[in-house]
Amino acid sequence: MIRTLLRLPLCSAVAGASLAGYLAAGGAYGARAAWLGLGVLSAAAGASVLNQWQERHTDARMERTRCRPLASGRLKPATGLSIGLGLAISGALLLTALDRRSGLLSLSIFLLYHLVYTPLKRHTVLALLPGTLCGALPLAIGWLAGGGRGQDPRLTCMTAILLLWQIPHSWYILLQHRPDLRRAGLFPELHLLPVKRLRQLIFVWILALSTATLSLPALTMPDSTTVRWLCTGLATWPLVALRPFATGKNREPIAGWQHSTGVVFLGTVMALLLFH
Repeated sequence: MIRTLLRLPLCSAVAGASLAGYLAAGGAYGARAAWLGLGVLSAAAGASVLNQWQERHTDARMERTRCRPLASGRLKPATGLSIGLGLAISGALLLTALDRRSGLLSLSIFLLYHLVYTPLKRHTVLALLPGTLCGALPLAIGWLAGGGRGQDPRLTCMTAILLLWQIPHSWYILLQHRPDLRRAGLFPELHLLPVKRLRQLIFVWILALSTATLSLPALTMPDSTTVRWLCTGLATWPLVALRPFATGKNREPIAGWQHSTGVVFLGTVMALLLFH
């Protein structure tokens, strides 16, 4: 129950993104990095619990989420609320102790997630925009904790790449679970769009991600032929891999992009930005 309630794999990925930002800003390995990871992990786990508390009634109507502790009734709402608030407040205090800017940013993400994204899901699919922003900004928490400047172009690039990666990722999840979301009354416009149009929309966002990848050498990296060719290959890879999906020739879920292509792509881009 704890693993499902806290969504530990997802929260660990969020903490990993913050540590990547911390190291990219020049932060040193050691106790500070460990406390940063723990603070982000605690804040993300708290947000997970509070999200399930907010959405326990809609979660109960979806096949994918009906077995979650709060949705199934295995955990009382008051208990879930207490756990979520305790974890979120602990994480925010720890991050504020490390760096005031990181603490304020974590609070901003918390408010955006719970007061904008979560309620907006019931009204429009545009809720994806603040939702994906919440997923991209933890990297900036780590960057600030590592002593980086908020105006640094490398931070802008890394955050933009992460944001552009998450948008098609989120659209894919919506497409995969359309019947469930319809039963729960979430993202209402999603059910008015043909599947082919949704596939094309996902591909447009992947095209934007590829374009941003091509711009990396000009924005943040040395003018190196090797780097330019590597970025060109990275930008072309998802376009070629997912073209059959966008045109409807491949009607299977894009598991390759979701579980392997996407992870390797993002990891390679982040490695270039971290170690160039």
